[in-house]
Amino acid sequence: MEVMTRTCNPDRLIVQRWIGRLFVALGAIFWASMVLGAQIGYLDKTLPEAARQEWITLVLIVVILAVAWFYELVAAIVLFAGAAATVVWGIIAGWEIGVWFLMGSLFIAPAIIAGLLFVSASQMQKVCVLEQKASS
Repeated sequence: MEVMTRTCNPDRLIVQRWIGRLFVALGAIFWASMVLGAQIGYLDKTLPEAARQEWITLVLIVVILAVAWFYELVAAIVLFAGAAATVVWGIIAGWEIGVWFLMGSLFIAPAIIAGLLFVSASQMQKVCVLEQKASS
């Protein structure tokens, strides 16, 4: 069993969790500001009008951060699914290379990296729990 061959490293676990959470938080702030800016810049909405519609994005961000804080594997699955859905969206929409580059570097890659960090932290948590049970 692969889990049994690893040793618990609490420092590594904490770093993986915080970097994964940081990716999610920074991505949330970036994409929320992009949605707000697009509404103001392209749809000619005033700041109060755009902010009223922005609450949906903010609620989704809070939900995603809460899930990522407590349920790492669920957050990883959501991040992987979001990255895959973005790729499918790009294929269906026929994005040009510049859009692929932007979405790849600003959403797809960070989502995959954060998902991998959450999976790794979850595995380390299992190892730490098994070691704690074995020592007691």
